Amino acid sequence: LIDIEEFENKDKSKKIKGNWEEINLNEKFDIIIASHVWGHFHYSKTLEHAFKKTLDNLEKEGKVILCYNVNNDFLKNLISFSKRIFDKFQYDYFDESLLNNLKYKQEEFTVRLKEKDFDKLTELIQVLIIVSDKEFESRKDKIKYFLTSNLEKPEF
Repeated sequence: LIDIEEFENKDKSKKIKGNWEEINLNEKFDIIIASHVWGHFHYSKTLEHAFKKTLDNLEKEGKVILCYNVNNDFLKNLISFSKRIFDKFQYDYFDESLLNNLKYKQEEFTVRLKEKDFDKLTELIQVLIIVSDKEFESRKDKIKYFLTSNLEKPEF
């Protein structure tokens, strides 16, 4: 398990605190799971390097599981709105052209965000659009208005 933050690990898996792009691993893996990290690589301009490193660290018949948002439909509208109100923010982004010339199988699944009310849903939005607490707090009313104007109930 690799993460840039400290984290608890209750099982016996090996954990490494560090930056994927900079860690030197002298081993290959049967499976690598990368979940919702591609936006960070995109904004640090290390996306291609991180993806190549992922492939380079696989055994010959190894598998990579990539989890990322497709940013369509409501999320596409939320991202467009966020671009208008925030000076700088991040969101999960994976350049699917990196998959060209690779044999892969795509499985789509849906995760719904659902809250009791729009205030709580508004708070969750900061997880999707990574922005400073100060900037988020200063525009929270605009986000809530966007949500209530575009959703019938506090879920998507």
